[in-house]
Formats: sequence, structure tokens, C-alpha cells
Amino acid sequence: MSDRTKIDPLTSTRFIAAFLIVLAHSSGPGPFGFQFGLTTTFILGSAGVSFFFVLSGFILTYTYGRLEGRVEMRNFWAARFARIWPTHALAFLLAVALLPASHWAIGANPVLPALSNLTLTHAGVPVPQYYFAFNAPSWSISTEAYFYLFYPLAALALARRPGLVVGGAAVAALVMIVLTVALKLPSYAVETIAQPTSHGMISIHPATRFLEFACGMAAARLWAERRGSILLTRGAATLLEGAAILLVIMSVVGFQLIGDALDARGYPDAVTLWLRFSASAVPFAILIFVLALEAGAISRALSWRPFVILGEISFAMYMLHQIFIRFFVNHGLHAPEGMAWPTFALFSVFIVGLSYGVWVVVERPARRALNHLLRRRPVTA
Repeated sequence: MSDRTKIDPLTSTRFIAAFLIVLAHSSGPGPFGFQFGLTTTFILGSAGVSFFFVLSGFILTYTYGRLEGRVEMRNFWAARFARIWPTHALAFLLAVALLPASHWAIGANPVLPALSNLTLTHAGVPVPQYYFAFNAPSWSISTEAYFYLFYPLAALALARRPGLVVGGAAVAALVMIVLTVALKLPSYAVETIAQPTSHGMISIHPATRFLEFACGMAAARLWAERRGSILLTRGAATLLEGAAILLVIMSVVGFQLIGDALDARGYPDAVTLWLRFSASAVPFAILIFVLALEAGAISRALSWRPFVILGEISFAMYMLHQIFIRFFVNHGLHAPEGMAWPTFALFSVFIVGLSYGVWVVVERPARRALNHLLRRRPVTA
């Protein structure tokens, strides 16, 4: 395991990614009243989630590396459970308390969706009534949980044959795309929420999204091997960081526009969904690699303590924000005329403050308690 467990600029970027998702989910007729086009909404939302998957692969590889023996694997899984499940469980309870029962599983009997949600297995069921049940953003946490399950095997392969992890993940994604097209699965829509969809297979399923996580793992291995030999001046590093950010923006926007063009030509949405949600994994990995060098002015700015704190609370913000947006919509609460953006600004302050409180009162204490309860110390001679 590394002698450091956190790279501050990368922690701060989590808040940026999470806030983009909040912004995407806030667009629409209510409660704030501002509108984005479909392409813009895709850009904001898909960019944030894909970045999280790549970043997760990088951070876990950097922090844990190759796991040796049953005790290390058990402790890894315990640490990941302690990291994500308490806030996930809180969000689940808030969804039950604040949303109508008919919304819990989008009209379905909520028992099985609830069980899959609480066990973080719902992303493996490509049916919207499962993967969007209760707190819809939790699908990505479920996808991450599958990544955690297979991380020890992937880390072992990465240590022995690095290309095997990314290559195998690419093959898995291709198989999922081909399978979705062959089965002629329908697109996500109101009338298809009770059946498997192409959206569930391509945008949600861990077998398809693992490629992004694998790109992060490969970037972490390369970073660990090469960072000592990369000598940059502050100015050169800053230019490199700016170029990496520009590359990401061009990639995300470009793939959205390519997806739109292919949609217009009748291409299967299994292809266009993958382009929109997953195709920018390599540019994200490049950006993460460059920021992790901590050599330029941008990474130095992101190391500012308030930014790092925002990154720490971003998980709670991501998990809680949509529940309150849906609560406001269900109760007919809308921004006054001409006050859409000021109202959204107030909501942002509210959700950031609430997330900080959850981080202090729930997330950190629960993580410490679960780690103490579940983790085991290695036996020493």
C-alpha cells in the first residue's frame, strides 16, 4: 500500500464532477426552471460519472496496489463497504421518507428492488425499475461495488500483464454492445421501465463500464512507474494541465455530437450510448495522470484546503441531491419567475451544507466504526 492515501488535487476534482451531475439533474421544468438541451445534459451528467469511474480505478490502484492474501482482500472489501454503504443507506431511508411509495421503484412492487438496492446489486439488473429504484444516482455506487468485488483479480492481472486488464475490459464492453444489438433491446422510455433496456446494458451495467475503471488502473500503474522520471517546470506543468483539461472537454463534447449524428442516421443506441457515456475514458485517465503529478499551478490550486474539503463531501452531495430535487417537484415547489439561477444557487448552498453535516455526523464516524468492526489485522510471526 502507498505511504500516502490521498492526492489532494484528485480529491478536489471529485466535487467538480459531482457538481456537474447536480447541475444536469437540476435542469428541466422544475423546481428551478432553467433548461439545458439534451446534448448539454448528457455532457454534464455522463462526464461526471465516467470521470468518477476512471478516478476510482486510479485511486484504488494507487492506494492498495496488488492485494496479497485473504486478510488484505477482506480488509479491502471491508474498507470499501465502510466507505460507501452508510451514506447509501441514509439516502435510501430519506428516499423512503420523502418520496411517494409509487416513486420508490417507479410503480413496481418495491420489495425486490429494495433488496437489490440495499445489497448494491441493482446495477447488474438492466431494468429501470431496479437500477433507478429509490435513489436513482445510487446505480453508479452499485456499479462501483461490482468493480470492488473484482478488484483483487484485476490488480493481480495488472501486476503481471498490464495490457490484459484494459484489453479484457474492452472485449467485455464490445460483447455487451453486440449482445444488446443482437437482442434488439428497447431504449429507455416510460413504456420500457419494466423490461431490460439498452440503457441498462450499456450505460449502467458494470460489465460495460469496467473499461473506464480499468483505464484508471492502468494510468495509476504508469504513474507509479514514471512519475519519478517526469521533471517539469511549473510553467510547463501548468501548460500540460491546461492541455489535458482541453483534451477532456473536446473529447466529451465531441463524442456527444458524434452520438447525435449517429442517432440521426439510425445507428443502434447501444453504440451511441457507449460513445456518450464511456468513450472519454482515456482522456480522463490522461487528465488524472497529469493532475496527480502535482507540478502545475492548476493542481496546486486544487490542493487548497477548502477545495479538498468540498471533494471529501462530494459523495454525500452526489447521493442526496436528487432526492431533494424530486421532493421539491412532488410538492410543487418552483423558483419564482426570473429567479431560476439564484434559486439554484441557494439550493447549492443547502446541499453543500447538508453534505458537510452528513460527512461529519454520519459518513466519517460510520466508516471508522465499520472499519474497526470488519477489518482484521494480519497475523505476524
